[in-house]
Amino acid sequence: MADTDTQTLLRMDPATRRVTARFPLGGHISIEPDRGALWAGVTQSGGAFRLLRIDPRTNRIVARLRTPVPPGGLGFGGPVIVRGNLWFVSAEAVMRIDPRDGHALATVRTARSGYGTRSLAVVDGDLWVQISDGRVLRLDGASGRRKATFHLPDGNLIGDFWMNGLFVIDQSTLSRMDPRTFRVLWRTPIASIGPGVAAGGKLWVEAPDQQGDRVLTVDPRTGSVIDSVHVGEFGARWMASVGSDVWMTTAGGHVVILGR
Repeated sequence: MADTDTQTLLRMDPATRRVTARFPLGGHISIEPDRGALWAGVTQSGGAFRLLRIDPRTNRIVARLRTPVPPGGLGFGGPVIVRGNLWFVSAEAVMRIDPRDGHALATVRTARSGYGTRSLAVVDGDLWVQISDGRVLRLDGASGRRKATFHLPDGNLIGDFWMNGLFVIDQSTLSRMDPRTFRVLWRTPIASIGPGVAAGGKLWVEAPDQQGDRVLTVDPRTGSVIDSVHVGEFGARWMASVGSDVWMTTAGGHVVILGR
């Protein structure tokens, strides 16, 4: 996880819950796991961007790649793994990156005229990118070829819960969509949804409450809310499945761990 105060990437032991490695990276950090590696995108205050490959067996940075600047600049920023391919998503384009030297194998323009990336998801082996003009682009996970274009009403976001399903979030509902037809499969009222993750065959989503944030578990097949728990913290920033637990970071700088 990223310590935003010190701009340090931390590795933590899920059993002891102690920090076992620190990587001072000196910038905004976005991370993406791959087979046998962890990719970290680092954007420094001056706008420079580096893509780092970390070997989790040795806790060493084994590659430092400089990628081309994509159309529209870095903007959204961050590495994404799709079907074993390394992609970089920027404000106005997606680039498939050669993991050996960082050069662009493919560049696909996704936005123009002041519009930009709002959200993304990996579903059915493809990269889904939502643009601020309301379009949702389905791009082939290997070539970047556009396979379909859908439209979302203003105020909606696509959510990537690390589950092979396409979900849409607005201010008051969570919905699941059919990725082939974009038809709504179910819609569940949940106000002001925050981060979420799939764990144990369920969706875990954060929602605010007067007594601190709640975490809801949702059946991904039906959309029914299975359970709800108050976590005693406000402002969830990130959630992930770690072993048999769900970890959540908060605006107050704490890590909340929920057992499945």
